[in-house]
Amino acid sequence: MGSEITLRLGTHLIDYSKNGTGQLHGSLFQASDIGLAGYDYVDCNDNPITEMRESAVRPLSAISRRLDLLGFTLKPQLP
Repeated sequence: MGSEITLRLGTHLIDYSKNGTGQLHGSLFQASDIGLAGYDYVDCNDNPITEMRESAVRPLSAISRRLDLLGFTLKPQLP
């Protein structure tokens, strides 16, 4: 186990960090965006578990401009 920071769009993972300093995404959200979201992990017997945990949750339409300003884009990134 450990701490995890994720930014998801539905089931799609956009940004991820575990057990280390990751990018905090608090600037995308407001206090009114706190709600419950699924948290998936595997227990010590390799059984998948989903728990509902407090998370910042907001519709994409409400944060798309902020995502662009922070460097996340829908345009393909070339290596």
